[in-house]
Amino acid sequence: MSSSTSTSRKKARKAKNAAGNRTDPGWEHGFEVDGDPTKVKCKYCGVVRGGGIYRHKHHLAGTRSNVEPCLQVPDEVKLNFRQLLEANAQKSNEKRKKINDIGEEEENYDDDDEVEVTFDSNEIDLDHILDDGDEMGAAATGGTSTGSDNVEDGSFGYDD
Repeated sequence: MSSSTSTSRKKARKAKNAAGNRTDPGWEHGFEVDGDPTKVKCKYCGVVRGGGIYRHKHHLAGTRSNVEPCLQVPDEVKLNFRQLLEANAQKSNEKRKKINDIGEEEENYDDDDEVEVTFDSNEIDLDHILDDGDEMGAAATGGTSTGSDNVEDGSFGYDD
C-alpha cells in the first residue's frame, strides 16, 4: 500500500469564531476592526464597539443591554435579532433549570434514607476473618500476632 493512500489528510480545524469560519449571524451585519474580534464595526451606522459579536447583536436588536441601539438598522434585521436573542435566552434558562433540578434532587437526599447494599460473591467474608478477636491485627496484615504491639508501655513494637 502506498503512503499516499494509507494516510488520510486531516483538515486543520479552525476555531469556531476564527475569521473565515464564523457561523454567527451577527457577522453578516458587522465586521471586526484591526483583526480584533472583540471590536466590531456596525455595517449600518459605522460605530465601532468593544464586547464582540454578542454585544453587536444587542446593538442590532436595540435591547439597550450594555449598548446603545443602532438607529439605522432595518426593522426586519432588528426583529430577527430580537427573536434570536429571545430564543437564546430561553434555551439558556431551560438549561439552567435542568441543572438546578439536578441539584435539588441531590439536596433532597437524606442521610437517614435506606440504602440497599449488595455484595459481589468475590468479596471477602469479614466475619470469617475476624472470628478470633485476638488475631484481628494479624488477619488484616496477613501476618501473625506477636504480642509486641504493647500500647500501654508506648513502644508500639519498636525497640529503642
